[in-house]
Amino acid sequence: MYKLRDQIERVREEMLKIAFSEGFNSPEAIKKSKELDELILRYQQMNQNESVEVRIC
Repeated sequence: MYKLRDQIERVREEMLKIAFSEGFNSPEAIKKSKELDELILRYQQMNQNESVEVRIC
């Protein structure tokens, strides 16, 4: 999970650099934003699954 958090932070920083240099609506910034959304969703799903496992135990 820490690896995923690091990846989220890295993609977030890349997205912001691109957005500030090329514009927030640039194709590359939008691509990075979508990649970031997917990573965050995966992270949230992992956290949700862990909390369900804790309740079951």
